[in-house]
Amino acid sequence: MSEEVSSVMMPRRILLDASLGGALSTLSSQYSLRRMLIATETSYRVAVDGVAEVLRRSGVRVTVYEAPGDCRGAGGSIADVEAIAHLAGLEGADAIVTVGSSCLLCAAKAALVRIHRPTLQLERVHPLAPLGVEGLRPLLIAAPAGGSRGREADWVAAVDVGGEILALVNPELTPHAIVLDPSLLAVMPRAPEAIDIIVDSVAHAFETLASKRSNPLSEAISARVLREVFRRAELLRGRGGLEASWPRLAQLSALTSIANPVAAISLTCGIALAIQEHFNTPHGVTAAVALQHTLRLYEERSPEARSRLDDLVAVMERVDGAPELGRASLHVSRLLRTLGLPRSYREMGIPEGEFREAAPALAERALELSTPSGSPVDLTPEELASLLERAYEAPPA
Repeated sequence: MSEEVSSVMMPRRILLDASLGGALSTLSSQYSLRRMLIATETSYRVAVDGVAEVLRRSGVRVTVYEAPGDCRGAGGSIADVEAIAHLAGLEGADAIVTVGSSCLLCAAKAALVRIHRPTLQLERVHPLAPLGVEGLRPLLIAAPAGGSRGREADWVAAVDVGGEILALVNPELTPHAIVLDPSLLAVMPRAPEAIDIIVDSVAHAFETLASKRSNPLSEAISARVLREVFRRAELLRGRGGLEASWPRLAQLSALTSIANPVAAISLTCGIALAIQEHFNTPHGVTAAVALQHTLRLYEERSPEARSRLDDLVAVMERVDGAPELGRASLHVSRLLRTLGLPRSYREMGIPEGEFREAAPALAERALELSTPSGSPVDLTPEELASLLERAYEAPPA
């Protein structure tokens, strides 16, 4: 990105192990919220209707928007952006609550931009200039459900505009509150989607740990998430083990969203978004394949990132019983093999000729999407294109 945001923002309220109804009642009382728009997806509509009825009895006017189908992409749909913005304005909502996936929240974040800058063409905004709105309303409240892709607590809105991912980056898009309701997080999506979410959270956690913006809180959260995922890797191969582990892993993946503002859109995420745009691949696996090579790059070119990564590896190997591989990049490769996932873009089935031809443009697009100020290394488009070529062939040795 050509312009950088000035600070790392986090939600003002983080409600852990809270029921959605109780949390929204508390927040409505604390912030005098009298009109709420709750945006949700089909899978969570019944739970949302129950919460809405409780809120209505307490005097809060609630409107429910159900997105047409559950969102499974990398970004919110432009149709959801426009619908949420329209309803919020129509109802005079002083809070927008999202109950569902990360991409639904991205749509709500972009809807805030639409509400406060109605004439702005989102397709031409990159990066997003400050909204400059004092006491930004409606308040944005995020309640992730069915897992988390790490976008809940950050200030990035990824929006799918005709198949192209638009990244809006602005601290004012940080949700005011995040509600981690175990009963919502425990709803497991289909197994392939669940695994994709897990490896996506691994990519977010590693990038947060390696980031130049890393701090003690983000490091502690990232290490906690990564250690538990790697300890459970063998269990996740079978559906029974995945189902038993999901409630815990879903909560941990949601925690990565609290640390994720440190990395914003990392290099690994930028690569995944660029490839996903071009080849329509699953986001988490696409990121995890790239992660093997971005971590190796950080290990070789950033002493600070290498030190933090090595500290984690030492704990994993000496305390958790992980095999002695010595490098974080190799542990990621082993995790993908254990889970039966591809470790190269060739193994993902991307046609070789198309990938090699697209590599320079993919590198340019990945650098355009990512936020360089948090990256532990600086890359030229040519260097990144070379990394993509290696990622197509095989994992790092």
